[in-house]
Amino acid sequence: MHSSLSLQDLSYKDKHWHEACFLCAKCRVSLVDKQFGSKLDKIYCGNCYDAQFASRCDGCGEVFRAAEDVAASKLEGEVNVYLL
Repeated sequence: MHSSLSLQDLSYKDKHWHEACFLCAKCRVSLVDKQFGSKLDKIYCGNCYDAQFASRCDGCGEVFRAAEDVAASKLEGEVNVYLL
């Protein structure tokens, strides 16, 4: 049973969690007040999401960040910003 401190309802895309249960599906770190990503009905901290799902440069293998996506997409005349 959860304490009264964790009874706040956190929701995202029609799913609901107690504050104490709002954890990264991989590393189990708390996601309260942090950026997170979701994939296949699971939620991940930014690091785990990037490690598993983020787009990577075909040249160096580094993960694209939102600011880099804007700069790169301007070369093609469009803007695609990826946020967690």
